[in-house]
Amino acid sequence: MSSDGGARALRFSLGFWRRSSDRRTFARKARKRGVVVAISGGIDSSVTSALCVRAFGAGKVFGLLLPEYDSSSDSLKLGKIVAEHHGIEYQVQPIGATLEAIGCYQARDDAIRAAIPAYQSGWRHKLVISGGQQGMVNHFKIVVEKPDGSQITATLGLKEYLQIVAAKPVGPVGQLGARLVQHEIR
Repeated sequence: MSSDGGARALRFSLGFWRRSSDRRTFARKARKRGVVVAISGGIDSSVTSALCVRAFGAGKVFGLLLPEYDSSSDSLKLGKIVAEHHGIEYQVQPIGATLEAIGCYQARDDAIRAAIPAYQSGWRHKLVISGGQQGMVNHFKIVVEKPDGSQITATLGLKEYLQIVAAKPVGPVGQLGARLVQHEIR
């Protein structure tokens, strides 16, 4: 979806949720007495929190702040600000050890190493979107910083990108695409 399309969808959603009758209808039809919202402090979870408070009331929204090893140091602080601003009771539950135990960080490191063979666990890294401002199709790059401060940049393939953001190994993209097409045809 284009950013313009995303903005239109957000305006529509916010317009819908501004009407109290629509919020009450949603809460009744959902047949839920309340909701649990994961709050990162980013725009998506901030808007979701606000919409849930409007639909259910602050007393029926519970926030989970789930910091992990790769989280920005500001995420927890911003998440708390969002929860407190909306009057949401919340709990901080670090999930880094769990993600490590189930292999998420190893899968991420393997994907980075596929693009940059010299990469070592523990090196700083970030994803960078590239191309769009130059009139090209957006694509992702990985930038790693070695202990001496020098950086290595490489373009990520789709499989490696998905493995990093999904934090789990991804099967061959061709097979995935074939399964999706078969599913749509049935």
